[in-house]
Amino acid sequence: MKYIFCIALMVLECCKALAQADSLIVQNSVPVNAGRYRDIDGSPYYFREWVKGSVLRSDGKTVENVTLNYNGYSHEMEVQSGNAIYSLDKSWHLRMDIYADQNPNVSDQFPAAHLIFMRGVHRDLANRYATILFLGERMTLIRDCDIGKVEKEFNDVGKTIFIKRFKDLSIYYLKKGNILIQLKLHKKRVAEAFDNDMRIVDFVSAENLDMNDEADLIRLVKFADALE
Repeated sequence: MKYIFCIALMVLECCKALAQADSLIVQNSVPVNAGRYRDIDGSPYYFREWVKGSVLRSDGKTVENVTLNYNGYSHEMEVQSGNAIYSLDKSWHLRMDIYADQNPNVSDQFPAAHLIFMRGVHRDLANRYATILFLGERMTLIRDCDIGKVEKEFNDVGKTIFIKRFKDLSIYYLKKGNILIQLKLHKKRVAEAFDNDMRIVDFVSAENLDMNDEADLIRLVKFADALE
């Protein structure tokens, strides 16, 4: 009987902690309509499923085990709390840390073990959460997740049909100090961001890197960051 009571108490404390976390995360957040994209093909979200991560607030508190996803169309970080979805206030919620091993259902979408979504990475990206794919001693690889909406119309047996779909327009940047450089995702052009260093050119060729593969981009920037 004492054992059952202890288990029940642990469950109660766990539920209380989750409720407190929900209360912390929805502060200064705005509820959004979960069905607002039903007439658009595809998804505006970074991950195909909601993931678990931690959120650092501007008051220094970190909220753990938050269910979240980045909306690249609205450029907002959204969280689930119960059956509701909220858009986080960028001035209040500063950084999200998400780990592949805590999200096995979407681990294939992680080019690295740890992804960071953070505001204020650079003044040119001040109004959105940038994704930090690699953070080195001298260089940072950043993805600006941008999802656009494409609309097409065509005639079918005398009637006009409109099709809307989401399209990934993400841009990748190399940050060196306070300088932000857009990467050209082509084997023959990517070295321009590294002052056309022949060691970069040779590495891309020797390793047969695919500049449209995030894991290969991380390998390249990690190699460049280690060069003297």
